[in-house]
Amino acid sequence: MLSISADFYPKCFTTFTPHDSWAPVRCSSQCPRGIGNLCAGLLAHIAGMPALGFLAAMNANDAFARFLATGKLPEQPSISTISSAMDVGRPSNLERMRWLFREKPERLAQLVQGASIDDSETRECIVEVYEKTGYVLDPHSAVAYRVAQQHHDLEAGPTVVLATAHPAKFPDVVEAAISGTVESPKELRAVMEREELFFEITPTLQELEALLDETVSHA
Repeated sequence: MLSISADFYPKCFTTFTPHDSWAPVRCSSQCPRGIGNLCAGLLAHIAGMPALGFLAAMNANDAFARFLATGKLPEQPSISTISSAMDVGRPSNLERMRWLFREKPERLAQLVQGASIDDSETRECIVEVYEKTGYVLDPHSAVAYRVAQQHHDLEAGPTVVLATAHPAKFPDVVEAAISGTVESPKELRAVMEREELFFEITPTLQELEALLDETVSHA
């Protein structure tokens, strides 16, 4: 298996040139947070990027996997997990994928396999990878990596795992797993040290427009 950054698909989509030397791979990305990566991968594949298929890796919020199996998205509340950015009940990119495969909806389920793991498996994966390689996975990337391990087919070809977050964004989870500290990049430290700015408004279009007008005028 290979681990690469999340800009793999966008680069494929924007710079891809069909070539016989491109070897098809299987790609594992986190969902629902990573469903944007998945959607970009499907776009790149439609544009000509060779792919053996895609793994949609999920935590306990596995509504997308159920959608792939049944064609219907279940209505279920979000479940809190240690891979919190993936705690989504209804992925926003799902409608884009439905549109992409509107003429052959069954093709989506043929290309994408959904699978989920729980928090204990996520922690185990972080520890295992760190002890074997010294590489520190964030909880979301660990979900994708573990699912790729579970569904990797050596005979079919390589599997590419997309990592989308720095482990320093989740120090409580990661540092407890590896029994050590994770150093934050200076860019992340700079962001975290900035003053937090937020506004509370009632959920009306009028208040939102007024806030945007005021914010832009003072920019």
